[in-house]
Formats: sequence, C-alpha cells, structure tokens
Amino acid sequence: FSYDLFSFDGEVTKCLWDFNDGTEKNGKTTNHTFQREGIFNVSLTLWNENGDNVKDSMEITVIEYYKPVVSISADNTFGSAPLTVQFQSDPFDVDGNKFEYLWEFDDKTTSEKKNPKHTFKKPGEYTVRLTIYDSDDQQDTASIQIIAMGNHPPTAYANASTLEGRPPLKVEFEGSHTDVNEDEVTYHWYFEETLLKGNRDSTEQNPTHTFYSPGMYPVRLTVEDEDGAKDTDVIWISVNENAFSRAKNYIIDITLQHFFNGALGDFSGDYIFSFLGNFLGKLSGNLLGNIVSNQ
Repeated sequence: FSYDLFSFDGEVTKCLWDFNDGTEKNGKTTNHTFQREGIFNVSLTLWNENGDNVKDSMEITVIEYYKPVVSISADNTFGSAPLTVQFQSDPFDVDGNKFEYLWEFDDKTTSEKKNPKHTFKKPGEYTVRLTIYDSDDQQDTASIQIIAMGNHPPTAYANASTLEGRPPLKVEFEGSHTDVNEDEVTYHWYFEETLLKGNRDSTEQNPTHTFYSPGMYPVRLTVEDEDGAKDTDVIWISVNENAFSRAKNYIIDITLQHFFNGALGDFSGDYIFSFLGNFLGKLSGNLLGNIVSNQ
C-alpha cells in the first residue's frame, strides 16, 4: 500500500494504516497479507506536527482460492522390465481453472502431458508423482507406485500321447510353457534312446519320436526365452518287452526229405509255428536217389 498527498498543512509526522482485520502498520508504503476471505475497509490516517489529521479509506475484497484436487491411475502397476504404463489423471477445481501438469517418473524423466505413456526400462520400484497447477498458482500432488521386475524364466511343460507300450513305440509329444514376461521362447527336446543317428533331439514344439528298444527313457524338454532364461521338464516313457521275448523257449526237430537223381542241389522245406515262443531248430535230413557215377 502507498499514498499520494495532494493538500495538507505542514509535514506528516505520523502515518497509520488500519487493515480492518485487527492489524495496523506505520509507514508511507507497506505490505499486508489478508489471511481470510472477506471485504476489508482499509484506512490511512496522517498527522502533522500540530496534531491535525486527514483520513482516507478503500475497500479490499479477498476471495478464497480453492486448491485443485487430483488423483491418478495406471493400467499396469506391476510387470517385467521394460514395463510400459499408460497413466491417467483426474483433476478437479471448484474455480473451474485450467491446469498445468508435471509428471515425475522417478527415473530422471518427466512429462507435461495430461495422460502420458511411459516405459520403465530397468527393474526397480518407482514412485511416480503428478503435480498440477491452476491459474491461481494453487497446486496439488498425487503419487502411485510402479514395480518393474527383472526377467523371470519360463516354466516348461512336457506331455506325451502315451507313456508306455511295446516297440516300436511311436509317441507324439506336446510342448507348452508359461512366462510372466511373455517373451518369445524356443523348444528343445532330447530323447535318451534312439537307434537313428541325428534323431536324438528336436527343436519342434510338438515332435514325434519312435522308441525301438525296451527300457525306461527320460525325455527332456527345455524352454528358453529371448534373454537366455530357461526351464526343463522331464517325462518318462516305458517301452515294454514284446511277447516273443517273454515267451518260453522251445527246441524242435525238423526233418527234411530230398530226392536227387545224380545231382545234389539246394533244397528247402516249410515248418508251421502254431504258438508263441523262442525256437531253437535242430535240422536233420535224409538223401534218397540213384547213383549215376562215383566220380
């Protein structure tokens, strides 16, 4: 506050400001802060050396400015780095003022957009703050926590169309996985038993493999993500012995009759097996014919 004096006898010896809020001040110029809203009749009284005074006044209207209020939300507050998050702000101001926005993402980056999208590149826990400013220079701040995880390995699952049978046993395998990071993955199957070179493994997701020899065989599936994290699942295949290998052993006698006339050549005969088993044949034969020459 200040005043201009146009007509006053003598010199001003005293100056008193009354702000009508219980406070007074002296001086030709002064500053004053009104702590509440209302209409204040501010008066100024001047005195000269003779005790004469002059008085003037003015009205000051103080309006209370309401602080804006803001809340924020995010479409994703938890995930694997790099984690992209869409933020949403919801500001309110009873004065109807426009806002300015300042987002601080706790990774040395900021944004002045109302609803920014931001990517947290490194694993960590971030406190994201939004401060809004209205045209009356009032402000409000809201915050939200974002957690960006490091890479997690996938989980491998191996399944088979059958777990046991007799050789040759053809099995269709099915590979699957889960991954919280939703990374691209590769599949690698390893077969413990194989009679064919180059057929010990497969990089197909769902391969087919044939087992030729009896036994218990582990089949391993390894799933590896694009960051090198991996997991292995094992499934066991039981290849049983066939019926012949479990049957009783038998010894049979086979007699072949062959008639020749002066020349001896190859000959063969047939024998019918009427039951299962392992057979050891004892072959004997009789030669019948006419002697044409003894040379």
